[in-house]
Amino acid sequence: MKTLGLSIPLLDEQDGCAREARALVAALDAASIPHHIVLVNNGSTDATPQIIEDLARELPGVQALHLAQNAGYGGGILAGLAALDTDWQGWHWGDGQIRPAIVVAACQRMARGDLDLVKARRVQRDDGWQRWVVSTGYNRVACPTLGVQLPDVNGCPKIFTRQALARLAPRSRDWLLDLEVVLGAQRAGMAVDDVQAIMHARQGGASKVRLATVAEFVRAMALVRAGRAPWERNGR
Repeated sequence: MKTLGLSIPLLDEQDGCAREARALVAALDAASIPHHIVLVNNGSTDATPQIIEDLARELPGVQALHLAQNAGYGGGILAGLAALDTDWQGWHWGDGQIRPAIVVAACQRMARGDLDLVKARRVQRDDGWQRWVVSTGYNRVACPTLGVQLPDVNGCPKIFTRQALARLAPRSRDWLLDLEVVLGAQRAGMAVDDVQAIMHARQGGASKVRLATVAEFVRAMALVRAGRAPWERNGR
């Protein structure tokens, strides 16, 4: 099995990040999947920074990375990706809403060697009406308008071969990161597959997705349709 590298952005996740990191490492170890996990403190103001420092000392293959200020959803992920030098690279959430077994399933699918990207596709959602409205509206309205053919653009984890991720060279520092790579993979003719997942309710902390996020996606949709992808203007 090749080595998995994951960037996990964390913003004020003191209530659950230790539990989720330990569960993820245990699942990967049980499946004999070598790993390098970067826990990114994305400008947290709670106890998250100290917790991930303790986790890095406790868990082999886990690294703590600290950003003094919140860099946005995409910015936090990109910071973690920059610290990876593994065969497979990607990102995951640290809130426990997608179980570690899905990460393992994605790796096992990647291990067949015929794909550039494996991502989660959420087939059931137990995470509340607000997240359901945002995600459903996005996937059913915005994505078809942009010609996105792959289901559940924002589903995570997303795991790429190192070569595929380097080719895509993602730059979005906001919520558009997932759209950037999925649309880019589709346009590049990359081989993509997904694994089915349940989006569970949070057991601690608060979601960072708001209804205002819809306006961000709408603006992005207009720019993409006009041939001016927003990530071409907000790169590193």
